[in-house]
Amino acid sequence: MAYAGTKTYIDGTVLHRWVLCEPSEQMLAMCAAEELPLDCEARSEYRRQEILGERLLMKRIFGEYTPLQHNSDDEPYVEGCPAHITIAHTRGLLCIGLNAQHRMGIDVERYGRRVLGVRDFFLNDGEKAWLRPDDTLGHMVAWMAKEAIFKAVGVRDMVDDYARDIVVNPFATPGKGQTITHSGSFKGEPYYLETHMGDEFMLTFTCERRHLNKKETQLFCTTI
Repeated sequence: MAYAGTKTYIDGTVLHRWVLCEPSEQMLAMCAAEELPLDCEARSEYRRQEILGERLLMKRIFGEYTPLQHNSDDEPYVEGCPAHITIAHTRGLLCIGLNAQHRMGIDVERYGRRVLGVRDFFLNDGEKAWLRPDDTLGHMVAWMAKEAIFKAVGVRDMVDDYARDIVVNPFATPGKGQTITHSGSFKGEPYYLETHMGDEFMLTFTCERRHLNKKETQLFCTTI
């Protein structure tokens, strides 16, 4: 099985992970065994893996076929389910996070993303002052932090200027195998950030800092 288990964050968010290691033909057989839809018109192998993996992971989370839908802001949701959902994927890994009470966001990337070339797009002048222009990993952490916060905000029209509205506070750039907690904000609202540097992937989680003070009963936490 490619199911990689769960991680529960400090706010109660439960993150489910699926390693996209099987070819799409094998994933189709897995979907057939789970009585899931087999239609998939994606042309690329990676996109087919992603679509089929999403079906398999949602079945694992909910115990039955549960299709993800998307609203006008491309925010994922399940019809009739009150939980807040966030999804992230990169080549080889699919992640779905759920929280019963509040919005949150995740982003996942493989190492090597070319972020230095878009530095002027996503960093404001204050961030450029402390983030060295040759620090590739640091730029990836900052990029993923802003992407995760953008997902947690959920409403695209609320973000007028990506570099100005979403701010990442200074952090010490981590190395592979390390996890750091850091912080950012959206239009002045503080956000908690946690970034893990795995062997192949980087994973960032975020939620508004005010949610860390709540003791909430979370749903959808499954075990292997």
